[in-house]
Amino acid sequence: LVDHAQADPFAAPSRCRVQIPMATAGFPAATYSSRVRTTALCDYLTRVFAFHVKGAGADQRTEGGGWSGAKGGEMTIDAPGQHVLERTSVLVDASQVEARFTVALPAQE
Repeated sequence: LVDHAQADPFAAPSRCRVQIPMATAGFPAATYSSRVRTTALCDYLTRVFAFHVKGAGADQRTEGGGWSGAKGGEMTIDAPGQHVLERTSVLVDASQVEARFTVALPAQE
């Protein structure tokens, strides 16, 4: 889902989210049965998402070629620091897992 699409290639990145039904995600109910466990699972999923985005090189914006060159391509998520805290970058409940992230959509003028 795209919550907000950027108006032009120089605007703030587009806010997007992916929703996966819990039946597909397959996490046992015990992993999100309490607030502490839900926070830990969301933190872990955020770290994994950030790791794979960075590993794929998708966290780097493409810019070049001046005004007529390609722009965009950067994908980011609110990457956690050393502390495990409640965040809104990944949400988990009994019905679904939702990941929220930004994408700098590619554009060419």
